[in-house]
This record gives sequence, structure tokens and C-alpha cells, in this order.
Amino acid sequence: MAKKLKTITSQNKYRVFYQRRIPENFNFIPIELGHAQCDPGYVWQTPEDRLTIHYIYSGKGVLEKDGKIYHLSRGDAFVLDCNKPVKYTADMHEPWCYYWIHFHSPKFSKKIDKLESPVFKTLNESAFLDATARGDCGILTPEYLISKLYLLYDDIFGKSEIATSDILVEAARIIHENYQSGITVGDLAEHFNVSKGHFSKIFKYRYGISVKQYILKIRFGKAKEYLERGMIVKEAANLCGYTDQLAFSKMYKNIYGVSPKDVFGGSEQSKK
Repeated sequence: MAKKLKTITSQNKYRVFYQRRIPENFNFIPIELGHAQCDPGYVWQTPEDRLTIHYIYSGKGVLEKDGKIYHLSRGDAFVLDCNKPVKYTADMHEPWCYYWIHFHSPKFSKKIDKLESPVFKTLNESAFLDATARGDCGILTPEYLISKLYLLYDDIFGKSEIATSDILVEAARIIHENYQSGITVGDLAEHFNVSKGHFSKIFKYRYGISVKQYILKIRFGKAKEYLERGMIVKEAANLCGYTDQLAFSKMYKNIYGVSPKDVFGGSEQSKK
């Protein structure tokens, strides 16, 4: 049987890029689908226990969230946790027409909190229009709506996750190349034009340790390497960005549990 299977698969050409089972608590639970042509100046700011995705089909309006104001128009979309304070208002002259999907999803809710902006662009306008058309015909199923939510999920988080991944890979490279220069969290955040708090949060989420801990890990990993190759403590400290040998030795001992002078080949006495 195993031989037969091998023969069959060897005649096909295929590539597997990614395999992962979706966690059970990631599933979407649709609540409501709808659309509305809003009156001029219409305001919505009522807290509700649900998540929502809005797509602007025509007109204009303003979204206010976390002290920020977003001016939106045709083709824009936004995602919200309606438990959190938010307000959106139709334009007085060109009030928007929007479509919405309300749903529950525990994991989705946590990921929304990590977004820098609730606004996104989508090429999946059909997620709203086709689902509404099915609703009008009485043939809309929860499974169909869930499939559209997964499409929108990629629009909301896909580019963000790719961009974030690129930033963090680049940040790690910068640290590896500049560990001896006294690089800081602030330097990296400024380089990538993001806040220190946000950068620290996404860095720790990716690497499991803080930026400062990561820098120390690289810096003292190099120091250990230098000492084991026979370099004296002062030289190793200087190459790792420390002008204060005492401070270097103290931090080294905190990390490795031994004094740098006790490292094989690193004892200054062995250099005499």
C-alpha cells in the first residue's frame, strides 16, 4: 500500500507552502448583515457586544477612535470592537452608504486591539454585496458569510502582519550589526517611524523577550565568544560598546553566572 501511494504521488508535481489548523476559538459567529443609506450628519456611537466591519459603498463620513479622526469615502472599510468607545458620522453634504457585518470572534477581537489603524482597503467588495444579494433572495447561509469574513480577515491583517514581520526582521538585523554602538529602543522605533510602546509590544510578541533583553543577548553572546577566543576582558568590553569594564563585568556575571575573567581563555592572567 505504501509503495502504491509513493508511485502515485511521484507522478504529480505539487508544492506545500503552509499548513496550520485554525484554532477552535478563532471561528467566526455571524450575527447580522445589512446596509444603510445614512441621513446627513447621522451619528452612531452606541456600545454593543459585537465586532463589526463596515464597507463604504458611496459618500463620505468621519470615524473617531482613540482620539484619532479618519476621513473616509468610497472603497474604505473599517473594523471595530463595539465594546470600545467609538463614533462615526455621515457627511452633511455627501452622507455615506455603507454595508456592515456584525459577528463574534474571541481571537479576532484580541487582534483588533493590536492594529495601529482600524481603517483598511479591500478588494473583496463582493463579501458585502454578494452576501446582501443572497440575503435578499433568502439563500444566505452562516457558512457563506463566514467564508467572506475569512477573506476580509486577510485584508485587515495580512498586509499589516507582513509589514510588521518585515520591520522585526530588519530590526533584528540592525541590532546584530550595531550591538556595540549603544543602540536603544527609541533609536529603532524612530527608524521605523512607530511609537516606542508599539514597537516594544510587537517585538516582544515576535521574539519572546524585550528589545533591551535582545540587545543584551546579542551583545554578551559576542562578548562570550571574544573571551573564549582568548581576548582580554577590556578588549571584549570595548568591542561590545562598554567603556566601563566594571559595569561590563557585572552585567556579564548577571547573565552567565560567572565573571568574564573566569571564562576559559578570557583570564587576563593567561595573557601575561
